[in-house]
Amino acid sequence: MKRFILLVSVAMLVPVAANAKVLLDVRADETQSSRMFSGTEAVTSVMERSVVGVMEDREPTKKRASLVVLTRNVGEVPYNFGPENISVSAQGETFVVLTYDQLLRETRNKAKWRRLAGALAAGSNSAAASNAGSSNGTFSAYGNDGSYAHGNYSSYDAGAAQAAQAQANRDNQQMMQTIQRNEQAAVAALDANMQTSTVDPGGSFGGRVAIEIPKALRKVKQPTPAVITIAIGSDVHRFQTMIVPAQ
Repeated sequence: MKRFILLVSVAMLVPVAANAKVLLDVRADETQSSRMFSGTEAVTSVMERSVVGVMEDREPTKKRASLVVLTRNVGEVPYNFGPENISVSAQGETFVVLTYDQLLRETRNKAKWRRLAGALAAGSNSAAASNAGSSNGTFSAYGNDGSYAHGNYSSYDAGAAQAAQAQANRDNQQMMQTIQRNEQAAVAALDANMQTSTVDPGGSFGGRVAIEIPKALRKVKQPTPAVITIAIGSDVHRFQTMIVPAQ
């Protein structure tokens, strides 16, 4: 059977957390082919109905890795392909392969808490501004005849309060707009993640897949074998992988 080499855009890979611990190293066996793209390895597996390519993420990660997975339909009937076709296991542990919907919910939940924090900060800013025109204090006075007076005073500068409130409103608006822009950017960034799609004969499809590394494997001291399994009907592609401690 003629081998197909799947070209994968390195731009689809994204950096992960800076406090890195491990990385996934995908390795080709004797039935598979391997090619390098700008220092990143892509391993290709060919079977009767499908060709699958996996490109590893060379950025170390603390707990969540990503892979770029592509498939080409070389059969005669369409098939659906998505994160549900992918599984990863090592030492009896099963990795969680996150779907687009799970990532979207996670992103929106984080955004919800940021909006709440922003609302609390805005309320604090407005409260501080409302008090900007007020001043309070105490006074003491002594008369020539030896008399003494003591008391409290308060005053209110409406102009100062109005200016402070206007500034607080501008600051609050800018803060909430920044939160909204960040949320929109985070949701847009998810577009590179794979969503289940139908692959017609002769067609190709793929995207980034996020994989949650089990806690027991996040701080391995030596290379640890893992297997990425991608099942498309009767075609079962297995990619030998190593969980490697970050240098």
